[in-house]
Amino acid sequence: MKRKLTSLIMALCVIAATMLPAAEAHATSLDKTKTSVKIGKTTSVNIINNTQGSVAWSVEDGSILDIVGQDAGHAEVRGKKIGTTDLIAETDWWTYRCEITVIKPKKRVVYKEDGVTVTVTGATIDDYDNGQILLNIKNNTGKTISVWADDVSLNGKMMNDDIVCSVAPKKQANDEIECYSSYMNKNKIKDIKSAGFKLEIRNKNLDILSTSKHIKVKF
Repeated sequence: MKRKLTSLIMALCVIAATMLPAAEAHATSLDKTKTSVKIGKTTSVNIINNTQGSVAWSVEDGSILDIVGQDAGHAEVRGKKIGTTDLIAETDWWTYRCEITVIKPKKRVVYKEDGVTVTVTGATIDDYDNGQILLNIKNNTGKTISVWADDVSLNGKMMNDDIVCSVAPKKQANDEIECYSSYMNKNKIKDIKSAGFKLEIRNKNLDILSTSKHIKVKF
């Protein structure tokens, strides 16, 4: 009886081994299991030696990371806010994960004159495909000011733009130079690599107090 039971178990193991392509499963992997990306920037994760059929890509926390492009071989993701989440690749046999941490971009002071300081804190593309250059504006003067942008370009392509940020005396504000989706799509911009613009500082009557030189920033 014991001999028959052993033979049956061995037979079942052989059948299971033929049903599961174990060698193929071990050959398939992601090209990275842990990485980081800045807010507004993109990175790609590739699946290697996929012999397991179709691939379904997803993100565990969509508020941190967004999939902006995908096919059977890779997924391209963009950082949305600071945090850590998993990019998931599901095949017919196995599930693979890549832990991705979204980090802050480097800040750059681009204007500092007469008590007004403007800092670029990053660049991103929102859910509606509008490009955004993120700014922090500090007003150390005794008067209300407004900040305007002109001659805006992204990745060397001229944009239409929209920013009128009013800042009270001795206060600061966060705002963005917004480039409309129609221009972003026309120029096929999916990742902001550089930006150029001029700034105008105006008083509450909209008189121009000062104009910056042309500013260039790389991300």
